[in-house]
Amino acid sequence: MSVDRVRSLDLIVADLAVASDFIEKVAPYSIKDRVDGFSRFSFADFDVMLSESALVDVGTSSGVIIHIEVEDLDSQVRQIAEQHSIAPSYGPEHTEWGTYSAIFHSPEAGFAIDLYSEPPAPSRWPHLPNIRRMVFGWAGFR
Repeated sequence: MSVDRVRSLDLIVADLAVASDFIEKVAPYSIKDRVDGFSRFSFADFDVMLSESALVDVGTSSGVIIHIEVEDLDSQVRQIAEQHSIAPSYGPEHTEWGTYSAIFHSPEAGFAIDLYSEPPAPSRWPHLPNIRRMVFGWAGFR
């Protein structure tokens, strides 16, 4: 089997209006399509769809984080707070894996949006030498 690309993700949500409103406020994108029981957001060449039901019963989404890279995380978080009075549940903070991140939990249970930015290349993964020492047990490992 060959896969050319993953084009979209469909989240089954209990309250479409709440979930759609949350994405419009937190993510830097607007709804591309909205019809009864369905909405779609386009992120470059990838679509996130929200549906109230599916062709088969799969329940509702749970434990999903949509990761969106932004250029200036601090100004994005400030803008969301000023325009929509929404604060992140986490951050903005530097993560262990080297990104600068702010996570917003949706009032529609089951998913969150992680807005993040990448630091300049030299500062990425600064903790790796320490991990190598912990794993291999000696400081001389390179």
